[in-house]
Amino acid sequence: MAKKNAESSNITNNISNNNNMAVKKKSLFIWIGIAVVVVLAAFAVFVWPLNVAGKVFNRAPAWYAVHLTNGVVYVGEIKSISKETVVLNKVYYMQSYGAANNNQGQPAQFYGLIQQGTEAPLLTYQQISINRPVILFWEQLKQGSDIVNKLNQHN
Repeated sequence: MAKKNAESSNITNNISNNNNMAVKKKSLFIWIGIAVVVVLAAFAVFVWPLNVAGKVFNRAPAWYAVHLTNGVVYVGEIKSISKETVVLNKVYYMQSYGAANNNQGQPAQFYGLIQQGTEAPLLTYQQISINRPVILFWEQLKQGSDIVNKLNQHN
């Protein structure tokens, strides 16, 4: 009987040890999973943006409005983006014109697009690099809008 109790005790100890090992393995897998998630998050935050910066846009040409801190708005096709600059091709800038008062007595504003680098003293290749610190934001102009249709007709 004592022998039977000793065997029963050994079996209970083996089951208990197996349960402890299973819990330890499960815990180890959880910690490995957490470590993988942390490494992927660090990659996404620190490494991936550096790889994106400096890339040439490989998508179909689209028109973008680039808004600067001094109020100037350039319109063009983004050629490339780096950490320091955004390069635009086929560049235009917006110029506002004041006009007579409208019906409510408010001065009306009209906007025109002037092609960059077409004036005789400063003929250029119509490509500019804009320093990133002076850019507030840029936005893609929607195909089919009046301004995009006029730009596509002109180019």
